[in-house]
Amino acid sequence: MSASELLLARSAPLGDAEWTCRPKQQSTLSGVEIRFAETGPCRFSLSQARAGISIPYRVVVAADVAGVRSLAQDAGGCSVKPAGELSLLERLSGNGQVYGLLDIGGCGGSQLGPAGTLRSGNYSYEFKWDGLNWYGPSDTGEPKRAPFPAGVYTLRVSAKGGVGADDDAGTGTPFEVTGGLDILLSD
Repeated sequence: MSASELLLARSAPLGDAEWTCRPKQQSTLSGVEIRFAETGPCRFSLSQARAGISIPYRVVVAADVAGVRSLAQDAGGCSVKPAGELSLLERLSGNGQVYGLLDIGGCGGSQLGPAGTLRSGNYSYEFKWDGLNWYGPSDTGEPKRAPFPAGVYTLRVSAKGGVGADDDAGTGTPFEVTGGLDILLSD
């Protein structure tokens, strides 16, 4: 199957009865994962999306990880977290549609947070969305755009940075932790 055939097949929604949640995760930071539930939710009607949906996920840290510096992935470097926390970027996209806080504004600071210890635990988060396209408010009050049409979209949550930095002088070894979930929007 060619790339264009795969894209067409992916943009054609399946019936709800055929759709199952298939979360994916990948990590180069040992013992750290971003996980979505196997049971979903991962399929919604367009009206549910417009009314506002929430998709839970977890960041699981098996054991303490020292020397973690998290990278703010938004355009202005605004989402820098304190030492010991991951800066997460949530992005829903596909079929020419995009939603995420990709441009919060121009914060003018470093995009790399301070070094700290990522503590062992199971941390709960929620992706919230109102069915619209948006890159974030920017520093100009950018409005939300048109609603997503029916189709298949990918929710991707990621954290990037460096590990092994004992202080703020170096970035350490680069890491990336991602979790993904395909979402079905139907009429």
